[in-house]
Amino acid sequence: MNYILKYCFIVFLFSCIFDPADKLFGLKVPLFILCWIIFFLSKKSIKISFPSDLINIILIFISIPILSISYYLIFNGTEPFGGFSLFKSFLFISLLLILFNKKIDLIPYLSRILSLLSFSIVLVYLIILINPISFGSIYEFGLNYGIFHIGQRVYSDNLKLWSIFFVTSPMIIIAIAYYFDLAYKSRNFKNYLLLAINIFAMFIAGTRNNMLMSILLPLILFIIYSKNKKLVSLMVFSSFLAGTIFLADIIGDLLSSEEESNQTKLSLLKDYDEIFSDPKVLFFGEGLGAYRKWKSNGRFYFTSELTYFEIFRYFGVFFGLIVVYFMFYPVLYAYKNRINFNQKNILIAYFLYLIMSFSNPLFFSSLGMLIFSIILANIFIYKSSLKA
Repeated sequence: MNYILKYCFIVFLFSCIFDPADKLFGLKVPLFILCWIIFFLSKKSIKISFPSDLINIILIFISIPILSISYYLIFNGTEPFGGFSLFKSFLFISLLLILFNKKIDLIPYLSRILSLLSFSIVLVYLIILINPISFGSIYEFGLNYGIFHIGQRVYSDNLKLWSIFFVTSPMIIIAIAYYFDLAYKSRNFKNYLLLAINIFAMFIAGTRNNMLMSILLPLILFIIYSKNKKLVSLMVFSSFLAGTIFLADIIGDLLSSEEESNQTKLSLLKDYDEIFSDPKVLFFGEGLGAYRKWKSNGRFYFTSELTYFEIFRYFGVFFGLIVVYFMFYPVLYAYKNRINFNQKNILIAYFLYLIMSFSNPLFFSSLGMLIFSIILANIFIYKSSLKA
Protein backbone atom coordinates (compact mmCIF):
# COMPACT_ATOMS: atom_id res chain seq x y z
CA MET A 1 0.00 0.00 0.00
CA ASN A 2 2.91 2.37 0.73
CA TYR A 3 4.20 1.89 -2.82
CA ILE A 4 0.77 2.74 -4.20
CA LEU A 5 0.70 5.87 -2.04
CA LYS A 6 4.16 6.90 -3.25
CA TYR A 7 3.16 6.49 -6.90
CA CYS A 8 -0.03 8.41 -6.27
CA PHE A 9 2.11 11.28 -5.00
CA ILE A 10 4.34 11.02 -8.08
CA VAL A 11 1.33 11.32 -10.40
CA PHE A 12 0.10 14.21 -8.23
CA LEU A 13 3.46 15.97 -8.65
CA PHE A 14 3.32 15.39 -12.40
CA SER A 15 -0.17 16.91 -12.54
CA CYS A 16 0.88 19.98 -10.52
CA ILE A 17 3.97 20.58 -12.69
CA PHE A 18 2.53 19.94 -16.14
CA ASP A 19 -1.04 21.09 -15.52
CA PRO A 20 -0.71 24.02 -13.09
CA ALA A 21 -4.06 25.55 -14.02
CA ASP A 22 -5.73 22.10 -13.82
CA LYS A 23 -7.30 22.66 -17.25
CA LEU A 24 -5.66 19.83 -19.20
CA PHE A 25 -6.21 16.76 -17.00
CA GLY A 26 -8.22 18.20 -14.10
CA LEU A 27 -6.68 15.66 -11.73
CA LYS A 28 -5.37 17.78 -8.84
CA VAL A 29 -8.39 17.50 -6.55
CA PRO A 30 -9.10 13.80 -7.32
CA LEU A 31 -5.43 12.91 -6.73
CA PHE A 32 -5.34 14.93 -3.52
CA ILE A 33 -8.38 13.02 -2.24
CA LEU A 34 -6.95 9.71 -3.50
CA CYS A 35 -3.72 10.26 -1.54
CA TRP A 36 -5.74 10.64 1.65
CA ILE A 37 -7.93 7.62 0.89
CA ILE A 38 -4.89 5.38 0.28
CA PHE A 39 -3.23 6.74 3.42
CA PHE A 40 -6.22 5.85 5.61
CA LEU A 41 -6.58 2.44 3.98
CA SER A 42 -2.92 1.73 4.72
CA LYS A 43 -3.31 2.40 8.45
CA LYS A 44 -4.03 -0.60 10.63
CA SER A 45 -4.78 1.64 13.59
CA ILE A 46 -6.41 5.04 13.83
CA LYS A 47 -3.97 6.04 16.56
CA ILE A 48 -1.50 8.35 14.85
CA SER A 49 0.81 10.77 16.63
CA PHE A 50 2.51 13.82 15.16
CA PRO A 51 4.94 16.43 16.56
CA SER A 52 3.10 19.41 18.03
CA ASP A 53 5.17 21.85 15.93
CA LEU A 54 4.08 20.08 12.76
CA ILE A 55 0.41 20.24 13.78
CA ASN A 56 0.76 23.92 14.68
CA ILE A 57 2.16 24.82 11.25
CA ILE A 58 -0.70 23.02 9.50
CA LEU A 59 -3.29 24.69 11.75
CA ILE A 60 -1.75 28.11 11.08
CA PHE A 61 -1.81 27.68 7.29
CA ILE A 62 -5.41 26.50 7.34
CA SER A 63 -6.98 28.55 10.16
CA ILE A 64 -5.59 31.96 9.13
CA PRO A 65 -7.04 31.72 5.57
CA ILE A 66 -10.38 30.50 7.02
CA LEU A 67 -10.48 33.45 9.44
CA SER A 68 -9.55 35.80 6.61
CA ILE A 69 -12.28 34.46 4.32
CA SER A 70 -14.80 34.64 7.17
CA TYR A 71 -13.80 38.25 7.86
CA TYR A 72 -14.34 39.12 4.19
CA LEU A 73 -17.73 37.40 3.99
CA ILE A 74 -18.96 39.09 7.18
CA PHE A 75 -17.73 42.63 6.52
CA ASN A 76 -17.75 42.76 2.72
CA GLY A 77 -19.20 39.71 1.01
CA THR A 78 -19.38 41.23 -2.46
CA GLU A 79 -18.67 39.36 -5.68
CA PRO A 80 -16.35 38.59 -7.40
CA PHE A 81 -14.28 36.88 -4.72
CA GLY A 82 -11.18 34.73 -5.17
CA GLY A 83 -10.74 33.48 -1.61
CA PHE A 84 -12.11 29.97 -2.09
CA SER A 85 -9.95 29.45 -5.18
CA LEU A 86 -6.81 30.47 -3.27
CA PHE A 87 -7.78 28.42 -0.22
CA LYS A 88 -7.55 25.15 -2.19
CA SER A 89 -3.78 25.57 -2.40
CA PHE A 90 -3.52 26.12 1.37
CA LEU A 91 -5.17 22.74 1.93
CA PHE A 92 -2.16 21.07 0.32
CA ILE A 93 -0.21 21.74 3.52
CA SER A 94 -2.22 18.89 5.07
CA LEU A 95 -0.24 16.42 2.92
CA LEU A 96 2.62 17.11 5.32
CA LEU A 97 0.89 14.69 7.72
CA ILE A 98 1.03 11.83 5.22
CA LEU A 99 4.61 12.51 4.12
CA PHE A 100 5.83 12.65 7.71
CA ASN A 101 3.92 9.59 8.90
CA LYS A 102 5.06 7.45 5.96
CA LYS A 103 8.60 8.93 5.98
CA ILE A 104 8.37 9.73 2.26
CA ASP A 105 11.02 12.01 0.74
CA LEU A 106 9.60 13.31 -2.54
CA ILE A 107 12.59 15.50 -3.47
CA PRO A 108 14.20 12.87 -5.77
CA TYR A 109 10.89 12.28 -7.59
CA LEU A 110 10.14 16.00 -7.76
CA SER A 111 13.59 16.64 -9.25
CA ARG A 112 13.13 13.95 -11.90
CA ILE A 113 9.74 15.33 -12.95
CA LEU A 114 11.17 18.86 -13.00
CA SER A 115 13.98 17.53 -15.21
CA LEU A 116 11.29 16.21 -17.54
CA LEU A 117 9.86 19.74 -17.52
CA SER A 118 13.30 21.06 -18.46
CA PHE A 119 13.49 18.59 -21.36
CA SER A 120 10.06 19.84 -22.45
CA ILE A 121 11.21 23.47 -22.37
CA VAL A 122 14.29 22.67 -24.45
CA LEU A 123 12.23 20.52 -26.84
CA VAL A 124 9.65 23.29 -27.43
CA TYR A 125 12.53 25.73 -27.94
CA LEU A 126 14.13 23.47 -30.59
CA ILE A 127 10.83 22.69 -32.36
CA ILE A 128 10.04 26.38 -32.79
CA LEU A 129 13.64 27.10 -33.82
CA ILE A 130 13.61 24.36 -36.46
CA ASN A 131 9.99 24.79 -37.53
CA PRO A 132 8.80 28.39 -36.94
CA ILE A 133 5.44 27.59 -38.58
CA SER A 134 4.53 25.52 -35.49
CA PHE A 135 4.68 28.63 -33.28
CA GLY A 136 0.98 29.49 -33.61
CA SER A 137 -0.43 26.10 -32.60
CA ILE A 138 2.08 25.64 -29.75
CA TYR A 139 1.38 29.16 -28.48
CA GLU A 140 -2.39 28.56 -28.48
CA PHE A 141 -2.05 25.23 -26.67
CA GLY A 142 0.09 26.71 -23.88
CA LEU A 143 -2.16 29.75 -23.50
CA ASN A 144 -5.46 27.86 -23.54
CA TYR A 145 -4.40 25.35 -20.87
CA GLY A 146 -2.39 27.80 -18.75
CA ILE A 147 0.78 25.71 -19.06
CA PHE A 148 3.27 27.99 -20.78
CA HIS A 149 3.72 31.24 -22.64
CA ILE A 150 6.13 31.61 -25.53
CA GLY A 151 7.18 34.76 -27.26
CA GLN A 152 9.59 37.63 -27.28
CA ARG A 153 10.17 39.58 -24.07
CA VAL A 154 10.98 43.20 -24.84
CA TYR A 155 13.09 44.82 -22.12
CA SER A 156 14.23 47.79 -24.22
CA ASP A 157 14.76 48.78 -27.84
CA ASN A 158 18.17 47.12 -27.64
CA LEU A 159 17.27 44.05 -25.58
CA LYS A 160 14.71 41.51 -26.78
CA LEU A 161 14.90 37.93 -25.52
CA TRP A 162 13.10 34.84 -26.77
CA SER A 163 11.25 33.20 -23.88
CA ILE A 164 9.83 29.70 -23.35
CA PHE A 165 8.12 30.39 -20.04
CA PHE A 166 6.43 27.38 -18.46
CA VAL A 167 4.38 28.50 -15.46
CA THR A 168 6.12 26.05 -13.13
CA SER A 169 9.66 26.68 -14.49
CA PRO A 170 10.78 28.63 -11.37
CA MET A 171 10.48 25.33 -9.46
CA ILE A 172 13.37 23.93 -11.53
CA ILE A 173 15.60 25.61 -8.95
CA ILE A 174 14.93 22.56 -6.71
CA ALA A 175 16.17 20.17 -9.43
CA ILE A 176 19.30 22.27 -9.95
CA ALA A 177 20.16 21.98 -6.25
CA TYR A 178 19.40 18.25 -6.21
CA TYR A 179 21.53 17.36 -9.24
CA PHE A 180 24.34 19.68 -8.20
CA ASP A 181 24.65 17.65 -5.01
CA LEU A 182 24.50 14.33 -6.89
CA ALA A 183 27.00 15.48 -9.52
CA TYR A 184 29.43 16.73 -6.88
CA LYS A 185 29.28 13.52 -4.85
CA SER A 186 29.08 10.91 -7.63
CA ARG A 187 31.06 12.60 -10.44
CA ASN A 188 28.61 10.81 -12.72
CA PHE A 189 28.21 12.20 -16.26
CA LYS A 190 24.44 11.64 -16.21
CA ASN A 191 24.05 13.89 -13.16
CA TYR A 192 26.24 16.58 -14.74
CA LEU A 193 24.10 16.39 -17.88
CA LEU A 194 20.84 16.68 -15.94
CA LEU A 195 22.28 19.60 -13.97
CA ALA A 196 23.25 21.39 -17.19
CA ILE A 197 19.85 20.78 -18.82
CA ASN A 198 17.99 22.11 -15.78
CA ILE A 199 20.20 25.23 -15.62
CA PHE A 200 19.79 25.87 -19.36
CA ALA A 201 16.02 25.28 -19.33
CA MET A 202 15.47 27.58 -16.37
CA PHE A 203 17.59 30.26 -18.03
CA ILE A 204 15.80 30.22 -21.40
CA ALA A 205 12.45 30.66 -19.64
CA GLY A 206 13.43 34.29 -20.11
CA THR A 207 12.22 35.96 -16.91
CA ARG A 208 14.77 37.95 -14.91
CA ASN A 209 14.09 35.82 -11.85
CA ASN A 210 14.71 32.56 -13.70
CA MET A 211 17.82 33.79 -15.48
CA LEU A 212 19.39 35.21 -12.34
CA MET A 213 18.66 32.25 -10.07
CA SER A 214 19.72 29.65 -12.64
CA ILE A 215 23.18 31.25 -12.50
CA LEU A 216 23.27 32.34 -8.87
CA LEU A 217 22.30 29.00 -7.26
CA PRO A 218 25.09 26.91 -8.88
CA LEU A 219 27.62 29.61 -7.94
CA ILE A 220 26.47 29.63 -4.31
CA LEU A 221 26.53 25.82 -4.12
CA PHE A 222 29.95 25.74 -5.79
CA ILE A 223 31.31 27.98 -3.03
CA ILE A 224 29.64 26.01 -0.22
CA TYR A 225 30.81 22.63 -1.53
CA SER A 226 34.39 23.81 -2.13
CA LYS A 227 37.16 22.89 0.27
CA ASN A 228 38.94 26.24 -0.07
CA LYS A 229 35.91 28.50 0.32
CA LYS A 230 37.86 31.77 0.58
CA LEU A 231 39.76 31.24 -2.65
CA VAL A 232 36.72 29.97 -4.55
CA SER A 233 34.59 32.84 -3.19
CA LEU A 234 37.17 35.33 -4.43
CA MET A 235 37.29 33.67 -7.86
CA VAL A 236 33.50 33.53 -8.18
CA PHE A 237 33.04 37.12 -6.98
CA SER A 238 35.73 38.37 -9.38
CA SER A 239 34.15 36.48 -12.31
CA PHE A 240 30.70 37.71 -11.34
CA LEU A 241 31.95 41.31 -11.09
CA ALA A 242 33.75 41.05 -14.45
CA GLY A 243 30.62 39.60 -16.05
CA THR A 244 28.49 42.37 -14.56
CA ILE A 245 30.80 45.03 -15.96
CA PHE A 246 30.94 43.33 -19.38
CA LEU A 247 27.15 43.00 -19.52
CA ALA A 248 26.44 46.36 -17.87
CA ASP A 249 24.23 47.60 -20.72
CA ILE A 250 22.11 44.44 -20.75
CA ILE A 251 21.77 44.40 -16.96
CA GLY A 252 20.87 48.08 -17.05
CA ASP A 253 18.04 47.34 -19.51
CA LEU A 254 16.80 44.43 -17.39
CA LEU A 255 16.71 46.53 -14.22
CA SER A 256 15.59 49.80 -15.78
CA SER A 257 12.66 51.49 -14.04
CA GLU A 258 11.41 52.43 -17.51
CA GLU A 259 10.95 48.79 -18.51
CA GLU A 260 7.22 47.96 -18.60
CA SER A 261 7.19 45.14 -16.03
CA ASN A 262 9.49 46.98 -13.63
CA GLN A 263 7.43 50.13 -14.04
CA THR A 264 4.23 48.25 -13.16
CA LYS A 265 5.77 46.66 -10.05
CA LEU A 266 7.15 49.97 -8.85
CA SER A 267 3.74 51.54 -9.42
CA LEU A 268 2.21 48.78 -7.31
CA LEU A 269 4.12 50.19 -4.33
CA LYS A 270 2.02 53.34 -4.62
CA ASP A 271 -1.11 51.19 -4.58
CA TYR A 272 0.06 49.47 -1.41
CA ASP A 273 0.95 52.77 0.20
CA GLU A 274 -2.66 53.79 -0.30
CA ILE A 275 -4.00 50.40 0.83
CA PHE A 276 -2.03 50.31 4.09
CA SER A 277 -2.82 53.91 4.92
CA ASP A 278 -6.17 52.53 6.11
CA PRO A 279 -5.53 51.28 9.70
CA LYS A 280 -8.32 48.71 9.43
CA VAL A 281 -6.70 47.10 6.38
CA LEU A 282 -3.26 47.32 7.97
CA PHE A 283 -4.34 45.41 11.10
CA PHE A 284 -7.08 43.11 9.80
CA GLY A 285 -6.40 42.91 6.06
CA GLU A 286 -8.99 42.95 3.29
CA GLY A 287 -9.55 39.19 3.29
CA LEU A 288 -8.00 36.36 1.31
CA GLY A 289 -8.96 36.71 -2.35
CA ALA A 290 -10.41 40.22 -2.05
CA TYR A 291 -10.60 41.93 -5.45
CA ARG A 292 -9.17 45.41 -5.92
CA LYS A 293 -8.79 47.91 -8.75
CA TRP A 294 -5.03 48.27 -9.25
CA LYS A 295 -4.22 51.78 -10.44
CA SER A 296 -0.75 50.68 -11.55
CA ASN A 297 -2.05 48.49 -14.39
CA GLY A 298 -5.80 49.20 -14.48
CA ARG A 299 -6.71 45.60 -13.61
CA PHE A 300 -9.53 44.55 -11.32
CA TYR A 301 -8.13 41.39 -9.78
CA PHE A 302 -7.70 39.51 -6.49
CA THR A 303 -3.90 39.30 -6.50
CA SER A 304 -0.81 41.17 -7.63
CA GLU A 305 2.71 39.97 -8.37
CA LEU A 306 4.13 41.22 -5.05
CA THR A 307 3.54 38.16 -2.85
CA TYR A 308 4.65 39.50 0.52
CA PHE A 309 2.65 42.72 0.19
CA GLU A 310 -0.35 40.58 -0.73
CA ILE A 311 0.09 38.51 2.43
CA PHE A 312 -0.33 41.65 4.53
CA ARG A 313 -3.18 42.92 2.35
CA TYR A 314 -5.02 39.62 2.80
CA PHE A 315 -4.29 38.88 6.46
CA GLY A 316 -3.21 42.14 8.09
CA VAL A 317 0.10 42.79 9.82
CA PHE A 318 -0.27 40.36 12.75
CA PHE A 319 -1.42 37.22 10.90
CA GLY A 320 0.72 38.23 7.93
CA LEU A 321 3.90 38.18 10.03
CA ILE A 322 2.99 34.73 11.35
CA VAL A 323 2.55 33.38 7.80
CA VAL A 324 5.83 34.93 6.60
CA TYR A 325 7.70 33.57 9.64
CA PHE A 326 6.61 30.00 8.94
CA MET A 327 7.32 30.37 5.22
CA PHE A 328 10.92 31.00 6.28
CA TYR A 329 10.89 28.35 9.01
CA PRO A 330 12.82 25.78 6.88
CA VAL A 331 15.52 28.38 6.18
CA LEU A 332 15.82 29.30 9.85
CA TYR A 333 16.01 25.62 10.79
CA ALA A 334 18.70 24.99 8.19
CA TYR A 335 20.74 27.91 9.52
CA LYS A 336 20.56 26.63 13.09
CA ASN A 337 21.42 23.06 12.04
CA ARG A 338 23.76 23.78 9.13
CA ILE A 339 26.37 21.28 10.34
CA ASN A 340 24.13 18.21 10.62
CA PHE A 341 21.12 18.61 8.32
CA ASN A 342 21.82 16.73 5.06
CA GLN A 343 19.59 18.66 2.64
CA LYS A 344 21.23 22.07 2.89
CA ASN A 345 21.39 22.31 -0.90
CA ILE A 346 17.60 22.01 -1.18
CA LEU A 347 17.01 24.61 1.53
CA ILE A 348 19.36 27.07 -0.17
CA ALA A 349 17.30 26.59 -3.33
CA TYR A 350 14.12 27.05 -1.29
CA PHE A 351 15.50 30.30 0.16
CA LEU A 352 16.19 31.63 -3.35
CA TYR A 353 12.69 30.49 -4.32
CA LEU A 354 11.27 32.63 -1.51
CA ILE A 355 13.25 35.58 -2.89
CA MET A 356 11.84 34.88 -6.36
CA SER A 357 8.37 34.85 -4.83
CA PHE A 358 8.72 38.49 -3.80
CA SER A 359 7.93 39.73 -7.30
CA ASN A 360 6.03 36.69 -8.59
CA PRO A 361 2.89 34.93 -7.27
CA LEU A 362 4.67 31.59 -6.90
CA PHE A 363 4.35 30.45 -3.32
CA PHE A 364 0.59 30.21 -2.83
CA SER A 365 0.04 27.90 -5.77
CA SER A 366 -0.66 24.18 -5.60
CA LEU A 367 2.94 23.29 -6.48
CA GLY A 368 4.38 26.00 -4.24
CA MET A 369 2.48 24.71 -1.21
CA LEU A 370 3.32 21.13 -2.12
CA ILE A 371 7.05 21.93 -2.25
CA PHE A 372 6.69 23.70 1.10
CA SER A 373 5.05 20.56 2.53
CA ILE A 374 7.75 18.28 1.11
CA ILE A 375 10.55 20.36 2.62
CA LEU A 376 8.80 20.62 6.00
CA ALA A 377 8.17 16.86 6.01
CA ASN A 378 11.88 16.18 5.44
CA ILE A 379 12.81 18.51 8.30
CA PHE A 380 10.40 16.83 10.72
CA ILE A 381 11.49 13.35 9.56
CA TYR A 382 15.09 14.37 10.29
CA LYS A 383 14.14 15.81 13.70
CA SER A 384 12.29 12.63 14.64
CA SER A 385 15.29 10.50 13.62
CA LEU A 386 17.42 12.40 16.15
CA LYS A 387 15.03 11.38 18.93
CA ALA A 388 14.89 7.74 17.88
